Amino acid sequence: MDREISAIDAIYQIFDKINDLEKRIQVIDDNIKILNNKITKLNKNVSQETSKSIPTATTTPQPTFNDSDLASTTQSRDAERLLLGPTKVYGYIMTRARQPISDVIINIFDSNKKLVKTNKTNSDGYWESRLPAGSYVVEYIHSKFKPVNKEIDIAKNIKEYEVK
Repeated sequence: MDREISAIDAIYQIFDKINDLEKRIQVIDDNIKILNNKITKLNKNVSQETSKSIPTATTTPQPTFNDSDLASTTQSRDAERLLLGPTKVYGYIMTRARQPISDVIINIFDSNKKLVKTNKTNSDGYWESRLPAGSYVVEYIHSKFKPVNKEIDIAKNIKEYEVK
């Protein structure tokens, strides 16, 4: 008999599968780097041997992968990783006159100062994200105001956390 699962359980299952795929992709990226290094060495050896035996011969350039391209792909994938949690973290961004500020960029960093979420306030100045328990820094950025950082600690078993 199949057991129905809740939406949040389904999301966690998807999250686990994405983590597994990210690990596999990292292994593939590492293997590509190793293969690229081997191809580069082989190309050098072939070109040295060719230049010794046939001075006028030319070698066809082999496609290579740029390590910095691979690094930037991995970094952007890390920044966009799916991080879900049981706690709804939210806030309202208002002026001193209690007017909502829209389009404020919300960056959330984990305890290792790694970006885990990016969000934006709506026309009511409201934003929300779902996070697991832990320590975070919430950064507010808007072109008309100075950036603001708030440190938050989310305890286990808390359903909602308002950032003030």
